[in-house]
Amino acid sequence: ELWSCQGLGGGGPAGAACSTPASIGDVLFMMSASPSTPPAMLAVKAGGRGDVTKTHILWKQKVGAGICSPVAHEGRVYINDGVLSTLNADTGKILSRQRLYDVMGEYTSPALGDGRLYIGSRSDGLFVLSVGDTPKSLSQTPLKDDRRTVNASPAIHPDTNGRQPQGEFTGCMGLHFR
Repeated sequence: ELWSCQGLGGGGPAGAACSTPASIGDVLFMMSASPSTPPAMLAVKAGGRGDVTKTHILWKQKVGAGICSPVAHEGRVYINDGVLSTLNADTGKILSRQRLYDVMGEYTSPALGDGRLYIGSRSDGLFVLSVGDTPKSLSQTPLKDDRRTVNASPAIHPDTNGRQPQGEFTGCMGLHFR
């Protein structure tokens, strides 16, 4: 172990961070939440030795999610738990919060491609939003005639750079585009 940092959850399985950190440069954005611990996000400067809790935490915010991971891009951090939260990556200030859908226990993480956010939901389909301080909805593809729960995150294929291909396409979430 090179370094560690405290500040997420209450310890043990109920307070464990399950999401993958996002980064911009040498700053990591980590979050956690559970039914027994309040949401929290930390911005931590990577590096150091031993416990860097007192020296490397840049900011802490009371937003987060338990399973899904954040996305960091162009000075902003995006978190989705049914409500899309946009934070300033330098300060942790919440720039906007907007409800996309009703959810309990979101598992899917946003994906970034071609300057857009792609947010899958467990039962409401795929949302595409612009990036920025207040992301704007560009489209929503519902799960037509399919009531199964989706726990997978969208994946961006490198040949399309996030753009919707021409013709027919079945994405990793099982969404069919035309």
